[in-house]
Amino acid sequence: MDRLQPPAQVNKDWDTQIRTEVGKIGPVRGAELQTRVKSVTTDLLTKLPGADKLYLEQMMFSAYCSALRDDKTMSESAKAQQILDYRRQLHASLRP
Repeated sequence: MDRLQPPAQVNKDWDTQIRTEVGKIGPVRGAELQTRVKSVTTDLLTKLPGADKLYLEQMMFSAYCSALRDDKTMSESAKAQQILDYRRQLHASLRP
């Protein structure tokens, strides 16, 4: 997996905060993934009220993919499936 670069307009404080929060999600599945993504997304939207949802989504994807990339216990196909599951949960969490 190639390292995804965060958007160029990244605010360093936001970057650190997003990476820290998203790092807590981990490679969980099902209802636990849904709960953790929703919780982290809601928390970040509260802490970063000026963050556009598209910007936040990009940053959360970058952080999550980087965390999965560094996980040596998962196969590449498992990582790909985890990213698909994460994407679904993230989109659901960002909808009003």
